[in-house]
Amino acid sequence: MKTNKLQNTVPIKDMDERAKFREQARKMGLDPDNIWIGGYVDYEWGQIRHTIQAMIEGDGNKIMEFGCNLGATTIVSALLGHKVYSVDIEENMMELAKFNAGQYGVSDITDFKIIVPAGKLPFEDNSFDAIICNSVLEYVEDQDLQDVMQELDRTLKPGGIMMITGTSSRLSPKEVHSGRWFINYLPKSWGRALCGRSYECGLNPFKVMSYISNYENIDLENGGKKYFDVKRECGNSNTKLFLLKIINLIFRPFKISVGMLTPSFSVNVKKPR
Repeated sequence: MKTNKLQNTVPIKDMDERAKFREQARKMGLDPDNIWIGGYVDYEWGQIRHTIQAMIEGDGNKIMEFGCNLGATTIVSALLGHKVYSVDIEENMMELAKFNAGQYGVSDITDFKIIVPAGKLPFEDNSFDAIICNSVLEYVEDQDLQDVMQELDRTLKPGGIMMITGTSSRLSPKEVHSGRWFINYLPKSWGRALCGRSYECGLNPFKVMSYISNYENIDLENGGKKYFDVKRECGNSNTKLFLLKIINLIFRPFKISVGMLTPSFSVNVKKPR
């Protein structure tokens, strides 16, 4: 089931499932050849794979992906040998994710469930060794965020890892998904009035951390070694790494990891035992 860690692309295993994936994408008005659709698994194989390998030790772990979209992170996690349970609120996207998992040959170790926004997750307490939230928490309504974080905490095992990554930060002057400048600094009612249905804004990383304040920030360990090793594996330049290390030196005494301050923020934390 494991894939060569040095390759740049992930091979397709089932061409029938690939055809179904492409057909479903077109039905949804999506381009299956777009990098964020048909190429998203390859992209995440080159990116989030390194974080998963660094933060989630061993294989055969039970992982939940919260807000799986078309399943790219789920598939990468499964290819690394984990059993993945994925949830999302979009039924059409969930169908696409199932075909996506099928074409990469990981249907047997992935499971997809529809959930209601901010509802109780369909899992028992302490079910998962790790939970991954990749570019999803910024889409949770403000009034629902605390309930969502409590559900994630409920279903994560003591000592389990929560990975929050690819999340647009409200601290950034430029919103990373839409590319709009200063929209993060406006009241949300103003942003919606200005942008209509295309409105997107970031999430304050410190607000997220306030709900899991008892968790240990792994990105602070050993001066942030794991964080910088992952960034290097993802292809960050020496110049960028140098700047991030300077920021890390400044904010580490305040227990703030450098990933919390980037435009697309990330933080990896461990639930207390």
